[in-house]
Amino acid sequence: MTVTPALVPYWRYGDRMSLALYVNEDAACSNATIEQQSPAWEVKDILYGDTGINYQADLELAASASVQNNGTLYAHAVFTRNGYGKHPKEDNYDADNVAVVTWPLTYYVRYRKPDHVKKLVEFPHKGSGVELTAEEISARDQQRALREARESEMDGKLVSYWYPNLTLAIVDSGMELYPYSSEPPVVHKWIKLADVRGKDPQSHLTYMKPIFFVNDFWRLQSHMSLINETTSALPLHVQVSSLSLWKFRVFCSMDHSAKQQEQGLFGEDLGSSGMDEMKRMLADTNPVLLAITFIVTLLHSLFDFLAFKNDKQDTVGVSIRTMLMNVAFEAVILLYLFDNRGNTSYMILISNTVSVVIEGWKVVRAVDLQAVPAYEAMTEEESSTREYDQIAYKYLSYVAYPLLLVYAIYSLFTQEQRSWYSFVLSVLVGYVYTFGFMMMIPQLYINYRLKSVAHMPWRTFAYKALSTFIDDLFSWVMKMPWLHRLATLRDDVVFVVYLYQRWIYRVDHSRANEYGQVGKETQAEIKTDALESDAAEPKKDK
Repeated sequence: MTVTPALVPYWRYGDRMSLALYVNEDAACSNATIEQQSPAWEVKDILYGDTGINYQADLELAASASVQNNGTLYAHAVFTRNGYGKHPKEDNYDADNVAVVTWPLTYYVRYRKPDHVKKLVEFPHKGSGVELTAEEISARDQQRALREARESEMDGKLVSYWYPNLTLAIVDSGMELYPYSSEPPVVHKWIKLADVRGKDPQSHLTYMKPIFFVNDFWRLQSHMSLINETTSALPLHVQVSSLSLWKFRVFCSMDHSAKQQEQGLFGEDLGSSGMDEMKRMLADTNPVLLAITFIVTLLHSLFDFLAFKNDKQDTVGVSIRTMLMNVAFEAVILLYLFDNRGNTSYMILISNTVSVVIEGWKVVRAVDLQAVPAYEAMTEEESSTREYDQIAYKYLSYVAYPLLLVYAIYSLFTQEQRSWYSFVLSVLVGYVYTFGFMMMIPQLYINYRLKSVAHMPWRTFAYKALSTFIDDLFSWVMKMPWLHRLATLRDDVVFVVYLYQRWIYRVDHSRANEYGQVGKETQAEIKTDALESDAAEPKKDK
């Protein structure tokens, strides 16, 4: 059939229709299914064109042996215009007045072996305090070994999962000519044509049935459950609602993009954790807050770039140890995220990898990492900075290391871990999140001993203030652990102390700040003094 650039709606607004939902293991809805099988759910007198359509039902489906062993279960939604039959054996049957939508209810996902956690140091006792016997301990360990062996065998294989929601949308496509030729292919698959020319060969129009769309965009992997031989019943929530044409186009495009994002450059399965996180953010976040999140993300990147665009050439007034600790902390966080990559999106992993690279780049730009032949090469201010830096870290270590030891012991006996490697990373990350503000204290101590803070031009100072504010806003808009939120407040404390130091030491504009910046007017004064000194020396020789 030749398709014209525009389609004419065959069903009219005001027509009424019925829905019969069939569930079986057939990939296509046959006439025998409609004729012989009883529908799992029916809805009568649905008004076509009604923008407030909303029908819901909760069903419980039986899981056959085939479905329990990776079989596929399908839903067949049969929409019939009132006054017509559903299958050919009925006298008033007309294929153009029947629309069928088939959709799989089971999804195949690569099984990921779960990370089993346990206490690394555990005393053999029951919950009541009674010690376990040797036989009980052996039986428990055997059950655990059998379970882990089966999970290892399934790891990486495609297995069936159940998603307990089915959302059917009746698209409000309007009564005007539908612009079929201008629609993308992802939309075409939902458009069913009516074979009116078979009845009227003289007709030059191409008609279309109503658009019935299965909205699967909000399906999250965390909402799906594994189907196995112990699964006896499958709960299903069905909803039929209306959907505007522009939303239909948006959902089609977004769903297509999401499926593409789950596949790598060479077709490998990258999983859906990243897209699931994006969907969760879209579903759980107020649209206004979502817009704010997008804007502050862009502003944060902009202000970071503007604040770091000018780096200094020496190490006067800058705590090199603090900068190195920054790199170490970012590296620990990155290793922790990779260790928990099953629950971490690729976007977060890439973002934190970039953070580690940037922190390393800051160290390279702030100080020449090549070996210095002797301490004479340092200026007096640089030597003082090194001395105060060592003093600050000396006293800070008296507090930091005992805290780390106490936190490690507490985690070892109270928290469950996957392995000793995970335990070490979790302890270090918890320490970084909780006590990370200490790495900024040496810089504050250096400022105090030098009785000076680096001069920051008013524009850059504004960038830092805005960046700190955006960090606070971002932490409460985005979903993240509470420890990470507290870490943003930690930066506020340091920033307030820095503001106080800038106020009491505001006379000195010659030392660089933590971003490696010095005042332009100070640089000009230094150059002028140097020129005057060079000009005065020949006169002294005379």
